Amino acid sequence: MPSQSVPPQRLRLSLLVCVLILSFTAIPSGLRSPNVERVFHPRFGVLDMVANTIGYIPLGFVLARRGFWRSVGLGAALSLFAETTQLFSIGRFPSLVDLTTNTLGAALGAGISRVWPVVDAAIDVTPRKATVAAGVAVIVGFATHVTTQDVEDALRVAASTPDVNTRGSSTPGRLEALWTFDRVHSDVALDESENGLRGRIVNQTSFAPGVNGAALSLNGVDQFLDVGEPVALRLTGSMTISAWINARKFAPRDAVIVSNRGRSGFQLDTTESFGPRTIGFRLANIAGQQMARYGKTTLMTNRWYHVAGVYDAELKKLDVYLDGRLDDGCLLGRVTSQQRVSRATTFIGRRSERTGFEFAGLVDNVRVFSRALSQSEIRQQFEADASASSTTIVSLDIGEEETHIERADVACVPGDPPDGRFSGMFVGLGMLIAVACVGTWPTAYRMPSVLLSFIAALLVVPSVAPLVPSVLKWFFPFLAAAGAVAVIVSVRSQRP
Repeated sequence: MPSQSVPPQRLRLSLLVCVLILSFTAIPSGLRSPNVERVFHPRFGVLDMVANTIGYIPLGFVLARRGFWRSVGLGAALSLFAETTQLFSIGRFPSLVDLTTNTLGAALGAGISRVWPVVDAAIDVTPRKATVAAGVAVIVGFATHVTTQDVEDALRVAASTPDVNTRGSSTPGRLEALWTFDRVHSDVALDESENGLRGRIVNQTSFAPGVNGAALSLNGVDQFLDVGEPVALRLTGSMTISAWINARKFAPRDAVIVSNRGRSGFQLDTTESFGPRTIGFRLANIAGQQMARYGKTTLMTNRWYHVAGVYDAELKKLDVYLDGRLDDGCLLGRVTSQQRVSRATTFIGRRSERTGFEFAGLVDNVRVFSRALSQSEIRQQFEADASASSTTIVSLDIGEEETHIERADVACVPGDPPDGRFSGMFVGLGMLIAVACVGTWPTAYRMPSVLLSFIAALLVVPSVAPLVPSVLKWFFPFLAAAGAVAVIVSVRSQRP
């Protein structure tokens, strides 16, 4: 009697698409008190709006058989749930713009289904499709540490001109930029260095009395100074960034002072990445990996500080200074003899190409040097500004200078919440492995799907360990297993 072949299992896609979207947008990487400020002060970044729209098109497509308006309503409800959870998630910033663009994506997906009708959004899981799913799972496993921002930065670098500033590397360095904010004409803050850079004031940024003369006053939401992409600030060698700051409040993670940082580039900020609020000074080393120095003194709001970050390429050193004194805390990454250039826009008051890290308060006397200032020069800069100021400057008692003592650099213990997209990548990994199992063992796929997804995620976790808190990284295997369970639930058997 001829043996009957087992027909392929049929996989319904509606549940899987919903789970995948929620895994990328609704799973918190860390909890916080509700933050509704961004909801009513939304951003209108073109890339974010396009990504939000495209991300919900598949949802509208697979739900289209329920009817156009019902699928759009379900898409809006799913987006509303995700945006609500983001109110409590560190590093997430919900907004009405996101809700609108997500709903638009669902509507487009439902509209597309009218051109290409879908009676039942499902696929047959054949052995060939199982092989493809297994191959994609391998790719996802190797790429879990690559974020969307990394891809955007790589494309931007590839399309940019190679012009860089070699002062401080192959030639002596100098003052590259100085904004005192005392010379402002037609919403342009003039740089008082030899380069004559121009900073464009965005969203009617105001001014207030500063350390010397006027200071830039930022609301921490949508006000900042856009310096553009000057070659003078594309530094490959030593550099120093300093500024006076008086924070009205701090952003949940980083409050950026000066930045052209994407995947590479520099950034001076105040941060809670490794505990209490301190100075943070970050660059990219020659391999494109982050090298950063963090302060050890806790910063407070509503008082003036002089902050500085110094990168000495020759000595391979990173230091931070607070009120003219060395304030080195932990060191992150390997310091190399050259930094990787960023070709992104330089901003004062926000991070380059990313929202959510804006500075709220006053910023004054921003200086950028293409050389490493010495400790005595940093101290002289602080004292000169403070003595000429009409504002009360309280110098911190950080302790005696210890330039003659050899310091042992202390490695940072990761405390920064991970990019929330890691959750979606692990759920997707579990789904792909489960699909491979369904196509390979159509009658006995349940246990292998969950077990192999969990084991695969365990193998991948070490690759993302440097980027996530140690407590959260062991949560990822369970997310992969949850992705496999979603596939199991979505399987609809067919009779032979």
